[in-house]
Amino acid sequence: MSEPKLDVAFWNYDRTRALADGTVKIAGANTTFHSAPIVPIIFEGMVHGKFHVSEMGMTYFLRTFKSGESPFVAIPVFPNRAFRHSAIYVCETAWKTFQIPGVNSVQ
Repeated sequence: MSEPKLDVAFWNYDRTRALADGTVKIAGANTTFHSAPIVPIIFEGMVHGKFHVSEMGMTYFLRTFKSGESPFVAIPVFPNRAFRHSAIYVCETAWKTFQIPGVNSVQ
């Protein structure tokens, strides 16, 4: 029996490159990897059925519920294991309304 075809899309990161270049294989699947110059193209491809598996940020995933049920199943995989954001922005009026214990100033 032949292996099922699996189209996988992700951004070309150092952490996914071993999959894309064939160093690491997905057992039991005839896998083709896809990338795009910008992540929204990957999201649109996934929504339109171009890919079987894709990375998808939480906001993109939540947008798939626009018409009710999402056609996707989310699997929480975090290959980076680091907080990506170097800054969090808070509206000044919200800051005055909701003081956060232990945080003394806004910079």
